[in-house]
Amino acid sequence: MSFIVDEIKLIIKQILHEKIGEKVFLYDHLHQWNIDILTEILYQLKQIQNKHTNNQQMKYVVTVLIGEKTNERNFGLHTSLSCLWDGRTDACVTVKWENKNIFSIISVFGLTI
Repeated sequence: MSFIVDEIKLIIKQILHEKIGEKVFLYDHLHQWNIDILTEILYQLKQIQNKHTNNQQMKYVVTVLIGEKTNERNFGLHTSLSCLWDGRTDACVTVKWENKNIFSIISVFGLTI
């Protein structure tokens, strides 16, 4: 399978560290952060797929959520993801990442063609 969960988790965490790191939350930067993160994740997924020689082609779906951490007591977030797929060949990974000011939840679905 071209979808190795631990490898993809590591890549996502590295990308978030590179693109956001210890930055503070700035609403005006969110759009560009999302574009940069999505672009790099998709590029890295393509690299993973190209290095595996099993010729198993995959389609990827990536979601990126970036939010501001606040001191509000009533702030909360709940998200759910679901998909009907073939458990032998398809997979999903979700990574939660945060610094002092920002949190991010990224999900990657890998679906065989």
